Amino acid sequence: MSRAFMLLWGFPEPQLQCEYHDALGFVARTDFTWAALNHVIDAEARSARERIGQFDGWGKYFGGRGVSGAETIEVIKREKRRENRLLALGHPVLRWDWQDLERPAQFRAKLLSFGLEPTRSAAIDRKCA
Repeated sequence: MSRAFMLLWGFPEPQLQCEYHDALGFVARTDFTWAALNHVIDAEARSARERIGQFDGWGKYFGGRGVSGAETIEVIKREKRRENRLLALGHPVLRWDWQDLERPAQFRAKLLSFGLEPTRSAAIDRKCA
């Protein structure tokens, strides 16, 4: 649903499931990645200004089978460490969840405030289809 909104509104198409590493090894596989200044993402020579988008489905924190309060706290701590490592690599991170997607104008405003700009008019794309 996130990606459908992004494309509908004419935002740059994100690359999906990009992997990031630092000196300690594997950091993350991200949901969405946008190249710096709308350049093509080259996995071999990544810009330190790529923007990262993460959709938070709360199931990993609270909905798993047998997830206790202590386990939930550990999942949250791991997620915070992961995000801190991405930030240390120079990648801004935007997070959203179902509540944002249920309010499309709010989600669009988040994308805009994150520095993403529509690169084409969705209305023009519909006319050309």
